[in-house]
Amino acid sequence: MKRTVAYYRSSTTLQENSIVMQRSKVVHYSVQKKLPIHEEYTDEYVSSRKVTLLDRPNMARLIQDIKEGTIERILVYKRDRLARNLNEHLELYKLFKEYNIEVCFASENEIAMTYTAIGEYLECILGAMNEHEGKQIAERIMETRIANFISGKSSGNVPFGYETKKREDNSTFIERIEPELKIVREIYDAILSDKYKTLQELYRDFNAQGKLKRKTSWHQQLILETVSNPLYMGTQKMNSNNQSIPRYLTELSIVNEEEWNEANDKILGMLVKRKPNVAKFRFPLKEILQCYECRKDLTTNERMRNRKKYKVYECKEHNVFVVADSIEKDIIRHGKEFFTKMLRSDFEKLYKRSQQKSVEQLQKWIKEQERIVSNQEIQLAKKIDRWLKNESVHHKKEMDLTYDELKEEKNRLVKLQKRLYEIKHIKEQAQQWCNDLKYENIILELSEEKRKEFYRDIIEVIYISDYEYHIIFKHPFMMVQEVYCEPENSLSTS
Repeated sequence: MKRTVAYYRSSTTLQENSIVMQRSKVVHYSVQKKLPIHEEYTDEYVSSRKVTLLDRPNMARLIQDIKEGTIERILVYKRDRLARNLNEHLELYKLFKEYNIEVCFASENEIAMTYTAIGEYLECILGAMNEHEGKQIAERIMETRIANFISGKSSGNVPFGYETKKREDNSTFIERIEPELKIVREIYDAILSDKYKTLQELYRDFNAQGKLKRKTSWHQQLILETVSNPLYMGTQKMNSNNQSIPRYLTELSIVNEEEWNEANDKILGMLVKRKPNVAKFRFPLKEILQCYECRKDLTTNERMRNRKKYKVYECKEHNVFVVADSIEKDIIRHGKEFFTKMLRSDFEKLYKRSQQKSVEQLQKWIKEQERIVSNQEIQLAKKIDRWLKNESVHHKKEMDLTYDELKEEKNRLVKLQKRLYEIKHIKEQAQQWCNDLKYENIILELSEEKRKEFYRDIIEVIYISDYEYHIIFKHPFMMVQEVYCEPENSLSTS
């Protein structure tokens, strides 16, 4: 089933284009047009100028779902929520055109997106306008920040030893905190005098003397950040478009430029080099492997054999263990054999016959759940209309509550549909597992979580004894699985 989805993006906390506002407009549009939203994709506090399409988590997910052919229609507030970069805007346009995606804008001022020669020409113009507008907004913000910084209206962030204060006209100035600056000056003196061989010696001594950074103990990175701050030599810097804009405040200096440069040269020789991290060994079969004798989960450990270390799963009580690498490779081999044999038998026909009752029951619950979702959508439409006529807090809470309830009901519907799909397509699932198990190296290179998830999908439990192991796969005929009751909350009177 192809779905109608919504996409929201905000780059700031400003109310003008907040997620709440976008969602309200889009949901109202969906109700007016009778287009139920099956899923929402939200990228909050993500700048489309600074973050590429695929680096936006939910935009990347949306693109992937479009390519998989599961989406028919996208609801979005305005074009600039999709992209503010012309190239990315056209990239999305071509993707939508290729998969025949209907894009609906909730804003009345947006021109409809069409897949014609004129439509593509219009998208070039509109995309360029959005990009230009985005650049202008960013430039205005940056120009204001620079002007405020140079004039002293804004002081920016200040390091340890200084404090930002406000004047009556709301402009700011930087004030010295002498007791704190005394500690910083002592750090510079200690480095310049070669009193300590390493930064570790320096910060440990200062911490022992109680000379802390506002109740925070010193550490190597904190010392580096402090000593390298140019405000201690009377220069404050602001970075803009890869350029450093200086402001000279000599009255705030505690070292001269020569001392500052020398201290920053010497500090590099005092760094304590850390040993490289050794990659941590993973145990993806934890909670799947059990001792045959006591039926308890095996623990993980390291053992020696022929002067070589091995990672193992073990039961100390019964002196049972298996080498982690070996058992994982054996499981992949046996899994491949198991599912290959299963696919060659009359498994699919027998399984579908045994699950016929469950299929009928699920279809009944899906129909009932679709009715509940439809009723909830009608209720939401009414509450949105009330809120739009009278934007009271009470109506907003009612609308939000109904919206959350609708999402829950939709999730229940998706779960039921997913279970029905699993029963009807068990052969395809077994075929997929069989194909995955052909590529042992690819499986072993997956992350621990991915491997753990894969093994849990196909294995019920593995019992380990002192001389053999028993793998119990999640074969449908090795367990009784039947839909036995109504889905959660299906007795609702909605």
